[in-house]
Amino acid sequence: MSNIAVKRTTTTALSTSGKDFAGATSASMRLVADKSKKAAEWAVANPGKTAAFGAGAALIAVPMVVAAPVLGAIGFGANGIIAGSAAAGIQSGIGSVVAPSIFATLQSAAAGGYGIAAVSAAIQGAGTLVASVGAMSLFRKKENQGDDNAATELNEERALSKKADQEDSGHGKDGDESTTATL
Repeated sequence: MSNIAVKRTTTTALSTSGKDFAGATSASMRLVADKSKKAAEWAVANPGKTAAFGAGAALIAVPMVVAAPVLGAIGFGANGIIAGSAAAGIQSGIGSVVAPSIFATLQSAAAGGYGIAAVSAAIQGAGTLVASVGAMSLFRKKENQGDDNAATELNEERALSKKADQEDSGHGKDGDESTTATL
């Protein structure tokens, strides 16, 4: 095979696969855009559930972003307990702090030590709980929802029954047979 034939074959194959790829990419992008639009509409219609999912996801994904400011506000600093803080008052009441205690673990987390793992796990657990509450609310029926579904089904059955009666009497077909019979 000559170099020209190889170039033509390669060019044809690449241009054909490129068109297929572009078509698939375009369809995928439309699908993503459609799903994104539906998700945004759902989020606007359900702000409480959206907040639960968002807060739960944040607590799970980046627990120390949440924990660090809270630990600092309580008085657990990177260089130790902050004087005059709530943590300082608790420590004065405790006296000698033992290493595996909750107080020592919180101070360790604030200072970047072994307590980070424990505090992160606790916050991720809380995030899972928050997200789960949001998810469970999706499956919970509203009080009147069952009644609405029953009413909708009843209306649909009545409409189908009425249509069947019309077809049986000849009114639902190609013309109105009652006018033909009277002529």
